[in-house]
Amino acid sequence: MTPQLATLPALLDDPPLWRLFLDPQGRFGRREFWLYGVAALMAAWLVLYALLGIARVPSDSAERITNLLLLWPVLATSAKRWHDRGHSGAWVLIVLIPVLGWLVGLVFNGFLRGDAGPNRYGEPPQRAPAL
Repeated sequence: MTPQLATLPALLDDPPLWRLFLDPQGRFGRREFWLYGVAALMAAWLVLYALLGIARVPSDSAERITNLLLLWPVLATSAKRWHDRGHSGAWVLIVLIPVLGWLVGLVFNGFLRGDAGPNRYGEPPQRAPAL
């Protein structure tokens, strides 16, 4: 069996890609947070905004539409990262506090290590599939 075929069952066992963005349950490691919660969602925002620009949607409306469409994926990926640290997903609301909330969210989600073992939100996260 070639090495490429040996990894195929592992790829089939991974959660579907939509689940990474839409399901707020489970845990995300730091790598997955930066890859999916930041980079992929920023890329999606840019593509959606550009497409709305091509469709001649006014800039302020395009921004609102794009933000609204990506609100749930942002909340879901952030909630998973809070779960990895053993906190409730409701901690995503900390970003509503001006400046300080954004800094706390960035430090806790982006830079601090998650719980090493299982917590009430599940087993430690395995590396998510690359896009």
